[in-house]
Amino acid sequence: MTKAPFYVSVLLLLIVVISSCGTSNSATKEIYSSRFEYSYDTIYRSYNGDFSQNYTGGIDLHWVDSITYVVYNYCGSNQLKVLDFQTDSILELPLFNPGCKQVYSEIYGNDLYLLTPDGKVWLYCDRTTHTELVCDLSINTSFKNTGLVLSDYKPGGDQHINVPNSVLYFNLRQDYELTTGKYSKWKSGYPTFAKLNLTDNTVQVFGKEPTYISNGQYGLISTQFSLYFGNSIIVSNQCNGEITIINTIENVTKTTTEKSRFDTVAIKKFRRWMYRSNRTSEKFKHGMLAPCYESLFYNPYTKRYYRIFHPEMPEYNSEGLLNTEFDKKCVLMVFDENLKLIDEVLLPLKRQQTLKLFPLKDGVAIYLPELFKVEGTTGMTFSYLGIHHK
Repeated sequence: MTKAPFYVSVLLLLIVVISSCGTSNSATKEIYSSRFEYSYDTIYRSYNGDFSQNYTGGIDLHWVDSITYVVYNYCGSNQLKVLDFQTDSILELPLFNPGCKQVYSEIYGNDLYLLTPDGKVWLYCDRTTHTELVCDLSINTSFKNTGLVLSDYKPGGDQHINVPNSVLYFNLRQDYELTTGKYSKWKSGYPTFAKLNLTDNTVQVFGKEPTYISNGQYGLISTQFSLYFGNSIIVSNQCNGEITIINTIENVTKTTTEKSRFDTVAIKKFRRWMYRSNRTSEKFKHGMLAPCYESLFYNPYTKRYYRIFHPEMPEYNSEGLLNTEFDKKCVLMVFDENLKLIDEVLLPLKRQQTLKLFPLKDGVAIYLPELFKVEGTTGMTFSYLGIHHK
């Protein structure tokens, strides 16, 4: 029997964890929220794959035929690692990414498509090392006409749910020409998402970059997160409870706002020009203390959406000591399948970012990087906080 991590004792919650490789049994004290009961445990999952090389980030989650796949971009070894979250099996594939930048992926049955930073789309047939070049966006007229380029920024990666077999989604950014000193598009308001039709290689663009000084809400924390659900792009914003659903077939956009009840303080703007100033310490402090939302997540098992909200944190705690990124509270927001907020619960967890949730048949799991263990030369154990509905 092992002791629960120190942060799991928050809110007077006593958690006792009995663990074994790949499984978890626990006796927990249940917490009643406004509508549901929840229990918590620590889930340990062990793998015989080498996860020692650093990955670029942008971990993608794919839901295909009732299986969750996690695609890791390991630029340190120029590899892709595809994890079957149900069976814990790992597939390692070569990666065409010497620049060590973000990549975009899609899984259809046994095939994996990869969009690399140079604009090439590769097909891993039957998820083997055999590859085929299926498209090159650098010479694709449909894409070049947008005047935009692939974004190399994917905060926390993307989630893909039942995406059609002929579609590959990716993010966009402005192209800045050093020779002319000009952007390819207006400084704000350009499309931020793209949909590539792999049948005819046509590209459609959607979305809009947030205006950084609009209503005093956009600034340092204004990241857009994307969730690709079938033929829809669901966009959630880091600085407010706004959620936008883009129907890519009918090109119709619907926006709704579901704020956390813990969201009681206006998020102060922090203008972009300050990025280039010497006010790094102020920028960091603002980013750590200000309230913010994380990415929206969908669990196909429960047919619910989830996201994490971090309330504002004071600079000093009750003892007069400076707070750190490990003191920020985490609130789990629970939405029904129509994106209506149905519950919130303050989690027994403190950290500034969680970034990625994982589906459980009765709830969600959050990766706990501080409990990551290396066993021998290749054995790895990942730990997750399991949050279960009653």
